[in-house]
Amino acid sequence: MRCQSSEIEVYISWGPIFGSDSPLVTSQAGDHEAKQEKWNKSTDGMSIFYPGPSRPFIKELMGADRLVIILAPNRKAVFDLAGIENVAPEVLACNLDLPTPTPVPPAETAYLEGVALGSEEKVEKALEKFDLAIRLDPQHVRAYHARGITYKFMGQYERAIEDYGEAIRLEPSHKLHGERGDIYVLLNQLDFSIEEYDEAIRLSCCHHFGRNGHFISRGVVYLQLGKYQQSVADFANAILGNWPERKDEAHALRAIAYTHIGNDSGAGFDIEKAAALGFDWVKLEQEIEDIKRRR
Repeated sequence: MRCQSSEIEVYISWGPIFGSDSPLVTSQAGDHEAKQEKWNKSTDGMSIFYPGPSRPFIKELMGADRLVIILAPNRKAVFDLAGIENVAPEVLACNLDLPTPTPVPPAETAYLEGVALGSEEKVEKALEKFDLAIRLDPQHVRAYHARGITYKFMGQYERAIEDYGEAIRLEPSHKLHGERGDIYVLLNQLDFSIEEYDEAIRLSCCHHFGRNGHFISRGVVYLQLGKYQQSVADFANAILGNWPERKDEAHALRAIAYTHIGNDSGAGFDIEKAAALGFDWVKLEQEIEDIKRRR
């Protein structure tokens, strides 16, 4: 949030945003109803701006604990709104004489520098910054998380697992467990990945955002293990979830699972649903036919 030329602006610095100058964004503040709107992209393509009157939106945020954003088709973020009630009144008054910001701790500075370097794929230098952030603040959850992501990018999966373990020990979340499950899949440790997705689903019970993805991830592992009934159940849960994310994929994957167990009518229904939601139905039908020939 900022007061710019006596006007209030709400924006999110997202990184490179391709496509339309007015990308479709799904937002949900706390337990308020989710809404879809076309936000405005900045001229440098790195940020998106809330399109409507900002004051009502800020007041809505003040009564919420989090803000969930999905930038179509599937880029997503969750923002912790703790403390917004201390800043928002100043912004709502659009008073440029805002309180002097609190100095950024050295560990946070190192972490942010690491994130910037990582976005430029300067991974070795990014690791140095994350190492420094952790030395300065051994409780810095986001530094462990970011270093784990970097190790995953570098193919050092065991080290990534260790950093995710520290982040989870300090601050468990469905996101961290889901991402660690993805790394176990890369290590072909599928039983461990299922345990992680189980926990991710449990922790996301009250936060539907991201829940669909956890069901899909676990369902894909069940497919790999030949446990087709379990995969069907997981894809069904993703389809029935409150969030629109990846429902085309869930229908497509359930069609594949149905084909494996001989439920061709169910597969046909899901192929049509996936196609209606934009999935590549030609490629999907080819895969379905391959499965039929093999069964």
